[in-house]
Amino acid sequence: MRYDQLVTDLQIMQGRIEENNFHMKELAQKLDDKTYKISELTSRVEQLESKLKSAPTGTAAQEKKPEAKALEPSEAYPAAQDGL
Repeated sequence: MRYDQLVTDLQIMQGRIEENNFHMKELAQKLDDKTYKISELTSRVEQLESKLKSAPTGTAAQEKKPEAKALEPSEAYPAAQDGL
């Protein structure tokens, strides 16, 4: 009887190891996908930065545009209704 219990426990442990290996492979694939995506995004950011550096600068008036004031919720609702 003790031998049968050991065999059963061993089979259960082997099953868990197989499940863990499967999950590890899934996680490794997801990590590879994320690494690839980060590489793509880094490349795109570098391209955009180089375009920005080589783009002509705007006039002083365009560079000093006033920032839009963020409205409080109590102000935004009446302002939105006035626009309708």
